[in-house]
Amino acid sequence: MKTCSLVVACLTQLTLASTTVRLLLEEPRSETPLSFRVRNTHTRYADLLHEAEIIDASDSASKDARTALENQGDFGYFVSVDLGTPAQALKLHVDTGSAATWTSSKDCIRSKRCNELNGFDPSASLTFVNETQPSTITYGVGKLKGYRSRELINWGSFSVSNFTFVLADYEDQALFDQQAKMNDGLVGLTYQNGMKADTTGTNPDYYPSLILHLFSNNLIERPFFSLWLNGSTDGTTITSGGEILLGGINQRYKTGELKNYPVATIGGSYYWSLEIDAVRIMKKDSLLIQPIPGPLIGASQKSFAILDSGTSFLACPSKVFRELVVNLAIQSGLQEGDIAYNTATGLAKVDCILAQSLSPLGFTFASASSTPFTYQLFWEDYVVNDGSNCYLAIQPLDLVGIKDAASVWVLGAVFLRRVYSTYDFNGTIGLAYSSNTNKASSLPQDTLRVASKSEGQNQSGSGIGFSGIGTLLCLAAALFL
Repeated sequence: MKTCSLVVACLTQLTLASTTVRLLLEEPRSETPLSFRVRNTHTRYADLLHEAEIIDASDSASKDARTALENQGDFGYFVSVDLGTPAQALKLHVDTGSAATWTSSKDCIRSKRCNELNGFDPSASLTFVNETQPSTITYGVGKLKGYRSRELINWGSFSVSNFTFVLADYEDQALFDQQAKMNDGLVGLTYQNGMKADTTGTNPDYYPSLILHLFSNNLIERPFFSLWLNGSTDGTTITSGGEILLGGINQRYKTGELKNYPVATIGGSYYWSLEIDAVRIMKKDSLLIQPIPGPLIGASQKSFAILDSGTSFLACPSKVFRELVVNLAIQSGLQEGDIAYNTATGLAKVDCILAQSLSPLGFTFASASSTPFTYQLFWEDYVVNDGSNCYLAIQPLDLVGIKDAASVWVLGAVFLRRVYSTYDFNGTIGLAYSSNTNKASSLPQDTLRVASKSEGQNQSGSGIGFSGIGTLLCLAAALFL
């Protein structure tokens, strides 16, 4: 069966307090495999490392290229664009982990075959072109069907004609339920082999990138974008939820040196991915400048990380997940059972007071630098709540089909809020700690009020309680919130 074959992580939605959270669920291994061919290649770092062009936020060109993002409760980041002539306003999920841009037709919404917020009316546009090529985007849970189309898209001050997207005219029940009229679809910004991509039209799985459209039309000086994700502090929707800057870097939202890393070649160079040197549980008294390393996690296998703004949490292989949570409890001085993973919910629950004792997590990525840098996540970065309980924003996920990567992490919004990230289609990813960034909502209000009473408590013991851990098998070529 021929599809456009973008297989996403298994997702569903769970209503927690006033926000909608999409969570990873178990899927059988027999689901649709990845369609793209995986190549076992390795890129030398020195050939790809270069400094990114810096555009200051005060520069007039950068103002034109900057677009604000809406943060919906720390679980999704959305950009407002206009499609068609006259313009029709859409709210699209910004996803660095997938390629296709799509929205549904208004007819599909009216007939209740689709469940987007507004959708698009092609009959009302003078510039719409239906390529009549059927397209099916298949997810681990859920899929949509539609047609490849071309249209005028307005992104901030930029206008691009004949931009390729999928106009959906059907969503299965799983995807229908996930959408819940929260947005109008998705804009895919993944790597797809960057400037080396086959753009001749012979690859049915390739979707032209908006960034490359802008670059080829000389609207930006280089095929490059940067991303800043802001936290909500209280789990609500905020319009100042972040920024995507096309063609440069906003100095306001980064601190320290921007370190560049080569895009790893796993998965046919489809993803914005990095080779991992080490994942560690850091000592509690670690500092950002001189972190103190603790236990090494998942050291037995070569590991990679996919940077995916379309995933809310962190995800790691199920075996690594167990090792991580066990050692996190020990290193943090928690008692047996203080962190409990539940396969029914897919979440690891932790007492909200004890959560504040959790040790930092450190991620070090492979580079040509002789002084590797470790990016730390503190407890308030990777703990979330449902209004009364606290959970680790980390889940088990076994990606199948990426044969050249034994161990793959997915670093979603939890990680990307901590850093300012840049994406160069010439083959590099840049990371620096973010600045002027609010935290996400980590603790319920009741816990915040009583937290000070628990300061100084010393928890002893070790171990971890699981209510049963199962392997989460999901298939992913695009990771979609």
